[in-house]
Amino acid sequence: GFETPNPTVDWPNIPFFVPTQAREWPVPSDHPRRAGVSAFGFGGTNFHIALEGYDPSYHHEMAQDWDARWNSYSRTSSVSAPSILDASANPTLTHEAMKSIEGGVLLLSGNSIEELTTSLSKLHFEGPLFDSDPRGLRLSMALQDASSNFQTKAACRMALIATSWAEFEKRKTLALSSLSDKAKWGFLQAQGILVSDDASLPDGVKIAHMYPGQGSQYVGMTTDLFHRYGPVQNVWKAADSTMVEVLDGETLSSFVLREGLDKEERIAAEHKLKQTEYTQPAMLTADLAIEHALNAYGHHPDMVAGHSLGEYAALMASGILNMDGALRAAAARGTEMGSVEIDDKGLMASVTAPYEDVERILSSSEGYVIAANKNSPKMTVIAGATDAVQNVMKIFEEEGFNCVPLATSHAFHSSIVAPANEPLRRFLSSLEINWPNIPITANVDGMFYPNEGPDAKEGILAKLAPQMASSVEWTSQIQTMYAAGARIFVEVGPKRALTMFASQILEEKEHLAIMTNHPKQGGIASFLTAIGALAVAGRPPLRVDPNSEVFSEAFRAGPIEAHSAVELPVRSNQEELRVRARPLPSKGGAAPPVSAPVSTTVQVVKETTVADYIGDRIAAHCGYPAMFCQGMVNLRSGLGLSESSLQTIIAGIRNEAQTDSEVDVSSAETVADLERWVRETPRDWAPRVHLATSQNSGQVQSVAVHDPLMQRRSDPYVVSGISLGLPGGEKVFDEDVFERLVRGETCIQEVTDEYKQRLLDKNITRLIKGRDGSVNMEQAKVFGDIPQLAGVKAAFDLAEEFGVDPKLVMAWDITTQLAMGAGLLALRDAGIPLTPEEQIGKGGLRLIRNWQVPSVHRDRTGIVFASCFSGMQMAMKHAKSDGDDGEGKFDRRYLFQILTMGHSQFAQYTGIRGPTTTINLACASATGAFQIAEDWLANDRVDRVVILSADDVTGDELWEWIGSGFAASGAASTSNVVEEAALPFDKRRNGLVLGMGAAAFVVERKSEAEQRGVQPIAELLGAKTANSAYHGTRLDVEHVAETVDSFVEEMEQRWGLNRHQMAKELVFYSHETYTPARGGSAQSEVRALRKTFGDSTDEMVIANTKGFTGHPMGVGIEDASMFYGLLNKRIPPIANHKVLDEELGNLNLSTGGDYPELKYGMRFAAGFGSQIGLSMVRSWPIVGERIDGKRLLTWCRNLAENDDIQLRVLDNKLVAYVDGDNNL
Repeated sequence: GFETPNPTVDWPNIPFFVPTQAREWPVPSDHPRRAGVSAFGFGGTNFHIALEGYDPSYHHEMAQDWDARWNSYSRTSSVSAPSILDASANPTLTHEAMKSIEGGVLLLSGNSIEELTTSLSKLHFEGPLFDSDPRGLRLSMALQDASSNFQTKAACRMALIATSWAEFEKRKTLALSSLSDKAKWGFLQAQGILVSDDASLPDGVKIAHMYPGQGSQYVGMTTDLFHRYGPVQNVWKAADSTMVEVLDGETLSSFVLREGLDKEERIAAEHKLKQTEYTQPAMLTADLAIEHALNAYGHHPDMVAGHSLGEYAALMASGILNMDGALRAAAARGTEMGSVEIDDKGLMASVTAPYEDVERILSSSEGYVIAANKNSPKMTVIAGATDAVQNVMKIFEEEGFNCVPLATSHAFHSSIVAPANEPLRRFLSSLEINWPNIPITANVDGMFYPNEGPDAKEGILAKLAPQMASSVEWTSQIQTMYAAGARIFVEVGPKRALTMFASQILEEKEHLAIMTNHPKQGGIASFLTAIGALAVAGRPPLRVDPNSEVFSEAFRAGPIEAHSAVELPVRSNQEELRVRARPLPSKGGAAPPVSAPVSTTVQVVKETTVADYIGDRIAAHCGYPAMFCQGMVNLRSGLGLSESSLQTIIAGIRNEAQTDSEVDVSSAETVADLERWVRETPRDWAPRVHLATSQNSGQVQSVAVHDPLMQRRSDPYVVSGISLGLPGGEKVFDEDVFERLVRGETCIQEVTDEYKQRLLDKNITRLIKGRDGSVNMEQAKVFGDIPQLAGVKAAFDLAEEFGVDPKLVMAWDITTQLAMGAGLLALRDAGIPLTPEEQIGKGGLRLIRNWQVPSVHRDRTGIVFASCFSGMQMAMKHAKSDGDDGEGKFDRRYLFQILTMGHSQFAQYTGIRGPTTTINLACASATGAFQIAEDWLANDRVDRVVILSADDVTGDELWEWIGSGFAASGAASTSNVVEEAALPFDKRRNGLVLGMGAAAFVVERKSEAEQRGVQPIAELLGAKTANSAYHGTRLDVEHVAETVDSFVEEMEQRWGLNRHQMAKELVFYSHETYTPARGGSAQSEVRALRKTFGDSTDEMVIANTKGFTGHPMGVGIEDASMFYGLLNKRIPPIANHKVLDEELGNLNLSTGGDYPELKYGMRFAAGFGSQIGLSMVRSWPIVGERIDGKRLLTWCRNLAENDDIQLRVLDNKLVAYVDGDNNL
């Protein structure tokens, strides 16, 4: 349709033309085809892309450049140290943590003991060692490499086990002094040095694996193996996946894999682990974890047996049950065993006596008492009726035999628990059951399970189903396996009970009994000792490559410090690249080319900061790299500084740097406190550059390492300003909105009868959900069938209160107006003044056309607008009036009023020119916006982001539609009494109340706020959004729990936190909407918290605001209240809570007011469509006034290059202007 060219375009003198028909696109002679694509949106939002066609020959050099950059970023080729086994793995453990899971086995062989001694004496390891150097040689790999010549058939064989280089040297010295004396070999064995000159076991000898049961458990079992071995991690993760459902949201690992507990914590954990329903799946998982670790070294059983509960591990190892089935069976077994209700639950006791005597005494006793566990010829467990067992115990004691009662809930493996057999059999019948792949003996008769027949399930259950109420014929099982050729008996599980039993049973026969895990020896040491014992017996381990997934990612990666002991690559044009990334106005000319990061022999030049200087001085004392010694890291608990070291550091800084005398450095807790103290670094100071020596040439090279959080650690992302608007009260933006919530004042009221009637007129059929999951459909006929309460907007006039041009206001819908007010207040709270856009009027009068952010901020500030129903208010209004503008004409502002444009309207008003966007995650919108802000900051698109959020669904135009929608869905309360409707976490909760509101936030780099003299409210540690892809209105409880757990784990790894320690100082701001209990928010959130924090859930404070405001949809009221709470240590109570919901447990619900210990905040938000928003923040320690007025005024003066600056609050805006008395 193009015919007449636009005459304002200088067509002859530009290279562009308008094609009027399809044509070939010729390839330019000196470069590939290039194109530009532009898109322009209402509100001035513009996007532009420049594209270039790919040409392999033309782009070859560029491809090499980007390959080099990627290698630098990903550490695929540039990071090298002996301690780093796999440079592509992500390091998550410190040097100290890594040392606790180090260890190796040295295997040597020879034709004589003298030859062994010679080989050991010649063994030396050069270079820095891992004990003292995080980049040093790892014992695990060095000993494995030194064992490469081990011969199983050699006349003499030795295994030396050590968990540190110091221990290795000590044991090496001991071995050299004692090997020649065979009488000392028993002593050497106790010291981790295994020596044998017996012939190794023949190749045909079989290995039996034995799996222990209940009674061998301990808190922390396999924890160190979990950190070291990938297969162990896989077993626990699989177990958690199965058991989280069985244990009602709790994971096994959360209370088993624990370490560093104090006395009270250990007692509580041990008590829990003794409960049958927890013990049985936990023990089974520990057995299987060790089994998989052995398998990784090539050790597989020829036959298996399990003691009592351990039989289920044997069932899994033999292929009869899969892991999921074995775990569920063990859990069901524990539940059925513990749920037998009879008058006499019986008694069990352990008897140390020859079995002949046990049998004699039991046969002559009165009452019901049997040999329940025939563990060995010297040890038996008896069980039976309480009186009968007590009488028999007296007889044993009278005859001099040791007899100890066992703390069990029932007399297991006796007829007393026989009532549990049938329900357990029914459960077992529901599982997949196969014939065994390898022989397995049964507890009930000591013989092998069948391995073929018409029906595997029936064949297996014939022996398995009665196991719980039958004696454990353990002695017969060991004898059966010995008769079948087993000579090596490996106890695969915690402690050594079965190892001892096997030795007693086979006391007169040739055999080898080996344990694999014992808390006193340590999980790593005892497991490696088992590997060494098997090797000496003639069963050596497979070699495990350093980058093999047999090792955990953390173990392969090496310690964090090994990756951090180097600096960033040199970029000669780093500043040019940084400037090019900013959307600055074009001044013509080509941008300089960007070079790849490379190894270089020149000194690294890096612009230094106060944080670099402080970090360098601290690093000299604590041993951590300087980049770790920055920001909010605690000087004492985080970096391990003693008081004397800290005083030395402070004295040194005071002598050489310019410091602020008004800062009390003696009370410094974090590195950030010292950074605030230092005004200027010494002139002649430069940060240390960590250097590596080239092995080839001896040249000193700087090595490129990418730490994506390095810059963020030294310049955190912080929240510097917040604002809040609420329903009820006198005004939406009252001065005391935050304290209204803290005082527990309700913003909810009963709506008018006219409001109610509008809903009834909609002819609503509402869904009614019962607490038991039942669903009914009923017609709404009276006011008691529809919502009668709401949080309704109070007085609000953007033009009058904020001085915004009324003509502009009329072109905006209510959400944009509310967002505008909130945004201006948040800028004021962040100490960001608006500056005037002036024009000269008649007579030289200076007229202010508008107020906008300072020009230095405009291009590097972004905006995110969060709202659920933006534009709908005006759309509904116009639908009623047919678009009438009040003067009988169609409203020409219609498009601007109904489009979601709060972000661009705020940008237009304030002059912000950075990226802007909108987000609608339903009711998770505001929280989700923090992830966008975090991403923009991380990608250097902005230096700050203003987050706006607003919704008004209880206003005149939307109430009847949104209210009817929630009524029809069954989610809304129909009560007209606030105290009976707004019931977060209360057992009586039956439906939400609708509300409205507005909130805004300024998120920026700390350095940007610091320039203005503003101390942050809190640090943004992280944010996350997710979608469960589950349901329109309900939450996927399990996926929510997984998401929260993974988010907290990410925060732990990113910032070095511990979730259980953090819980004591954490306020959790809940989304809870008090909808019906089943599938509601409370249930999902609490399940997620208990999965993530375990018992520590009850230590955190739980807060919520919807009980006072109603549900404001996409507005971040809880987010704003969280920041206010961290700043002032004051949070709202939980509204109207009276009746405890047992399903939620004994939560620490906020009672409102002062909570001085608060340090962390975590926000959970959820929205229709299974949408999830999460954020975690940490309070910032405020010293003195949060906003330093003098520094802010100085900052304004420097920007204006004029001292005649006035700062004031005008129409609720913070404004700054020049020369106010001169004709303004």
